[in-house]
Amino acid sequence: MLTTLDAEMIKSLTKEAARELELPCEAESVAQLMGSTTWYIRFTDGHPPFFNDFREYVGGPYEESLVKERIKNYLLSQHTQSEGPRA
Repeated sequence: MLTTLDAEMIKSLTKEAARELELPCEAESVAQLMGSTTWYIRFTDGHPPFFNDFREYVGGPYEESLVKERIKNYLLSQHTQSEGPRA
């Protein structure tokens, strides 16, 4: 369980998630939206940006596994959409 989350940790977890999914992307930039608990991730491969607060519930703790799973789910959904329907 993490008490804080920072941009470098999110970049690292994004890299791990992409590697586990065998996708060629990384976090190009990561920032926390001003006055918010929401984080913004822009990817190197053209995926639309991802916004999330990475908490299970409002005010809850951050968990590395939850952060990585949310990133993986997002990348997987974007990769699946980009492939389109198969014949």
